[in-house]
Amino acid sequence: MAQGLAKKMVFLLVANVPPMLFLLAPQIAYDYGVVGIVGFTAAGMLSFLFARLAYQRTREHEGGRLQTVMLFFAIVQFGCYLLLTAKIIILQTYLNDSIWYLLALAGVITVLFLLASRRGYGRWIPVSVIMMGMIASVIIPTLVYLHVSIPTVYSGVHFLSIDTLSANKAEMWWVLAIFIVGLIAQQLLPVLIGNGKQKGLSQQAYPHTLSAFLWSCLPISLGSLAFVAKAQAIWPKQTDQVGVFVIEQFGGQVGHTLFLVSILSMLIYSLASTVRKVKQSVLGARGLIGALLLAVCISLWPSITILDIFVGFCLVWGPLLSVIAVGTKAKANLLLVFFGSAAAVIMSLQTGMIPGILGGSLLSALLALAYKFVGKKTEQSANEAA
Repeated sequence: MAQGLAKKMVFLLVANVPPMLFLLAPQIAYDYGVVGIVGFTAAGMLSFLFARLAYQRTREHEGGRLQTVMLFFAIVQFGCYLLLTAKIIILQTYLNDSIWYLLALAGVITVLFLLASRRGYGRWIPVSVIMMGMIASVIIPTLVYLHVSIPTVYSGVHFLSIDTLSANKAEMWWVLAIFIVGLIAQQLLPVLIGNGKQKGLSQQAYPHTLSAFLWSCLPISLGSLAFVAKAQAIWPKQTDQVGVFVIEQFGGQVGHTLFLVSILSMLIYSLASTVRKVKQSVLGARGLIGALLLAVCISLWPSITILDIFVGFCLVWGPLLSVIAVGTKAKANLLLVFFGSAAAVIMSLQTGMIPGILGGSLLSALLALAYKFVGKKTEQSANEAA
């Protein structure tokens, strides 16, 4: 039983400890302060619990066109995350070390993964990657704090100003709603695009609860790097680079090496795992090539950050979650998601991204409810006529 529980927890954590988290958490703390990173952490913990309740409804959409389209967008988002993360790491390594050092490190990690897989230890690879990521997320900030004083960290928190420490701003609550949407989608997408192996996850609450508490340490620990950046007046061109800058300046050689090893291991494993899942899917070679090309185009957009990718794809995930929450089983679900996403994009261009996501999600929910109500009325009329 303990082995089964550990296996389920590893599956949950693999989807929620991606390499981009090392860059996203400091960016959220840098942009939104203490309330932002605490809200992101709370949203992540809630997503574990909400996802457990939604597994059954999510699996009802397996095998249809909705699954294929969502797989396409999931690959695009994942490709954007990988490309942006790799770009930041490569640029920083090129400026501070050598690109050959990075390539050699990536080569060694790849060889170790291949050897472990060939010798029958493949199931331990995700466990090792997750453990390394979680340990690094605690050790690296600790090494940074050893180079700066506690008053310095406190001054960084104080420097965030009263506005970012206050929870009275309405905008902050809307941002938290977007965090919940994005993180729940991150939980459910592996089920929606999977092959049915995750069915046992909906039976018990223990894996989700324990995984939620284990995961909560990561964003809080990594987000605290932003406070050091504020105190030391580190002003990156793009805020998703703030975590890397702090580690480079205050993490020391040990912290820098641990960061590279951890994030490269996560990048390589995530890439290999995604390629394997796509091969088993119905997307096809053309769909995969199209998704990768779209990911490259989005990643090359000037000044785009990892948080922009996270929020931007909620234009699709918000309407999708609304349809899943209503519980319609009709073939029109793809059309309902399309209308909601189209409305979200149009509203985003006029009023902003966050109102657009919320408005599109609400529209999809209303359309799904109307479709479900009309379907029930039609079924009742048919039964009465019979």
